[in-house]
Amino acid sequence: KLSKKLEQVKLESAAKLVDLQTKVVTLQDDLLAEKDRQLTELRNSVIESVETTVKEGIKSYSKVVQESCNAPSSAILQADLKSVVKNVVEEEDRSRSFMIFGVKEETGEDIGVKVNDVLLQLNLKPKVDVCRVGSGAKSTPQDSADRRPRPVKVTVGSSTIVKEVLSRAKRLKDCSQFRGVYLAPDRSLEQRTEHKKLVVELKKRFSDQPEKRHFIRGNEVISVENQKRD
Repeated sequence: KLSKKLEQVKLESAAKLVDLQTKVVTLQDDLLAEKDRQLTELRNSVIESVETTVKEGIKSYSKVVQESCNAPSSAILQADLKSVVKNVVEEEDRSRSFMIFGVKEETGEDIGVKVNDVLLQLNLKPKVDVCRVGSGAKSTPQDSADRRPRPVKVTVGSSTIVKEVLSRAKRLKDCSQFRGVYLAPDRSLEQRTEHKKLVVELKKRFSDQPEKRHFIRGNEVISVENQKRD
């Protein structure tokens, strides 16, 4: 009888634990959704403000240029301002995305399910839009097995969610299922070029100064002394 009671208590405790975990995930989703709504409103307001300011600037400057009979300069200014707005919008869009590397690529795969499995490992379940990036050329099953999987671009509702995901990414290395998977920000071409330089410098530091700990923080490589253990 005692054994049965203990077994029953274990089952009830397990059920309560699952219920609590579900409630925690639900509360996290609600919190992220509210932040997403607020940031979306702010984003739309900023974009509208930038576009309005640019349009007004174009009209005002164009008028001055026309009065000085220098019409070509007006066209150049307008092109430059449009480029600025485009860059601002693209940067904002990238802030709501991140990249996943190392997710096995298979023919007929449901990449959305794979991404959700990764995020669940981080105790997160945001709404996502996902796609593989890079060459999508057809290949044989053998080619797919030998080829490095293309990275996955994941877009979520806000930059807040992206920061939360990236802050938990290091947990993946403790899970055997996702040990070869890692996450990174969605960088522009210029940012990727600069990051590659940092990685090269990081590898050089590891080789030249193996007694120290090296890592990338911001836009520089940091080296610190390893703490000695007694």
